[in-house]
Amino acid sequence: MKSAHIAEQIAQVDRDLAEIDEQIEAGELDEATAERLRSTYRAERESLEKQLDEITDEPVDEGEPAKKPVERTERSKTRAIVGTAIV
Repeated sequence: MKSAHIAEQIAQVDRDLAEIDEQIEAGELDEATAERLRSTYRAERESLEKQLDEITDEPVDEGEPAKKPVERTERSKTRAIVGTAIV
């Protein structure tokens, strides 16, 4: 289940990257700011991919009860801070 959560986080990062392009086209972001955001999102995606790889490489213990996934409806604090600092 944790892998599904990480996969959703990766999908959110991909959506955020696509949104940057839309914001540039709309004139909401300049290219320098957009590149800083892209760099941050790419680093986050890389980190998430590594976490996902580590999870899929670990053996599964069928004796442990499944943990309920934590629901997150807000963006990560890191992205919020970076976005605020850039703007």
